[in-house]
Amino acid sequence: MITEVDESGHIIGMAAIAATVLDHHGFALVGEPLAWTATRGTFRIATPNAGRGGRGYAEFLLEGGTAVVTIQAGTLTRSLLFHAP
Repeated sequence: MITEVDESGHIIGMAAIAATVLDHHGFALVGEPLAWTATRGTFRIATPNAGRGGRGYAEFLLEGGTAVVTIQAGTLTRSLLFHAP
């Protein structure tokens, strides 16, 4: 299983790795995973340092062995691709 939530509701596996990486860049996980399944989940990450004129967020979709991370801050949007080890 690539990603899962443990009995305490904590995200583990590849999702936890991605969340940790984003956390080191000033992002923090907001709320619970959306549309969660064992190998697929969508997460929204919010940051207070989004730049002028608005909030930012990062969203990552896990499907199979990959995670696509989209970070939006103000007018800047970046997408990153993670592969499961």
